[in-house]
Amino acid sequence: MQSVKRDFSHDVLYLIHSLCATAFGASSDDKLEKIFGVSMVQMEFVIDKVTQVLPEALFAPSYHHALEEIKNIFAREFIFFQVQEKWNDPHYQENLSNFIRIFARDIQRHVDRSSSQTFKMNKEF
Repeated sequence: MQSVKRDFSHDVLYLIHSLCATAFGASSDDKLEKIFGVSMVQMEFVIDKVTQVLPEALFAPSYHHALEEIKNIFAREFIFFQVQEKWNDPHYQENLSNFIRIFARDIQRHVDRSSSQTFKMNKEF
């Protein structure tokens, strides 16, 4: 499962690069660092940290169909969060923890709804 999460994190970073190139004209790591106020290493750390707390069910083969959508949501949500926050802000870690908690909670709800719908469909047949 760890390689799936690692691939997921890399894909999210790629999407962040792509979205920022389109939205901000940021085609290099240096430009991204200026926009977000974090180094690429710090950004990778944050993306990995969020990925690690996502529900394990999300990375199961049976949930593969929704993974691309979740990657896109994650990339957009991260951009929205990070352009408002600065790494050296005294409240950054607290705000990051809140972001991670809320994002993971929302994804868990999505997984739970999806699982209950699948269960209902299987039960009906």
